[in-house]
Amino acid sequence: MRAPGYLQLWTRGTLPPGQRRRAVAIEPMTCPPDVSRSGTSLVGLGPGAQHTVRWGITPWGE
Repeated sequence: MRAPGYLQLWTRGTLPPGQRRRAVAIEPMTCPPDVSRSGTSLVGLGPGAQHTVRWGITPWGE
């Protein structure tokens, strides 16, 4: 089992002050966003094959 090699981070959008969210979303990814063109870290699966990844996050301080 392997860990995802890429992360995508999302922060608040372009909402005006007072409507902005105070959060960060973290999305684990097994390949970069341009994988269909670059082939970087592409995992090819045949019929009946499986690919499993494990990912977690541990917060620190508050």
